[in-house]
Amino acid sequence: MLARKGVSPLVATALLIAIAISAALIVSSWLIPFVRDTTKDIEKKNDIDCSYASVYVREIRYNCALGKAYLLVENNGDVKLNGFKVNMLYGDSSATYSVGSSLDPGVRTTMATKIEQGDFTQMVFFPVECPARGDTISASNVIKESC
Repeated sequence: MLARKGVSPLVATALLIAIAISAALIVSSWLIPFVRDTTKDIEKKNDIDCSYASVYVREIRYNCALGKAYLLVENNGDVKLNGFKVNMLYGDSSATYSVGSSLDPGVRTTMATKIEQGDFTQMVFFPVECPARGDTISASNVIKESC
């Protein structure tokens, strides 16, 4: 009768481990650059080109009794803008307030914000993503109501 011989359990285990490690290295050598490139592409899509961003404040009404400013703003740029702030200048000090959420290109809307002091000298309205692309309004151009 013929004697059957096979691979010892120790050698079989070592081969299985070597195959598993080799497969993991092959997959990771493809997967890591793929994930890195995909992440960069997504980040680029989320970044906006600020050279195409622009906002214009058409009108500001400040209600002294309520301490609220109502800004009629228009996105006259070519990109959607997300999140806005108003920087109020008071002589030697300033205060910044969040206002509005998003504005598509060509859209005009009214945004409101609570303002603690009404004696500002200048107001700067700007998109959070592109602060340099905002609009500056002097206090003399603000319509004051219930003062």
